[in-house]
Amino acid sequence: MRIGAAALAALGLLVTTAAPGSAQTAPRMPSAASGQADGFRPFLDGLWPDARAAGISRQTFDGALRGLTPDPSVTALTRKQGEFGRAISAYVTGAVSAARITQGQALAMRWRAEFDRVEASYGVPRGIILAIWASESGYGAATGGFDTIRSLATLAFAGERRDFFRRELIAALQILEQDHLGRDEIKGSWA
Repeated sequence: MRIGAAALAALGLLVTTAAPGSAQTAPRMPSAASGQADGFRPFLDGLWPDARAAGISRQTFDGALRGLTPDPSVTALTRKQGEFGRAISAYVTGAVSAARITQGQALAMRWRAEFDRVEASYGVPRGIILAIWASESGYGAATGGFDTIRSLATLAFAGERRDFFRRELIAALQILEQDHLGRDEIKGSWA
């Protein structure tokens, strides 16, 4: 889910400014369930050169994509993102609460060293990370039950930001290749 920049900035600012010691339009996606799904298998097969270049073995590649079909629920969800259906002020009001800010402040302190490293290495302020973490999963409370490989493959095949999701799919395959998660464990939100 893409979060409006103003909502992220508002939540990130609220979380970090009060924390002691803390340093678009909805995409239209063609339906993968339509006749386009006929090209899904050739699309997946065409990923192999990029996957191989990224250090993914043929065994991991084939195992992860075997029998995969596009997920029509993912394409439908791209058209139903709540933050695009109301004024930004209403969205921010619903996204920012005292409890969310308090939790963000506590997490900013708990993970202070990690945030310091991320800020130093990547230049991403902790407030932005905390805001995304809060907005996307309620700080990890709602991780989603979608098959991440299938969702990313669907979005790479039929999405508005195909190149982005293609790279994300290759990264997910690297997670499998490096045994960080098993194929049945790689679950997440639809996007």
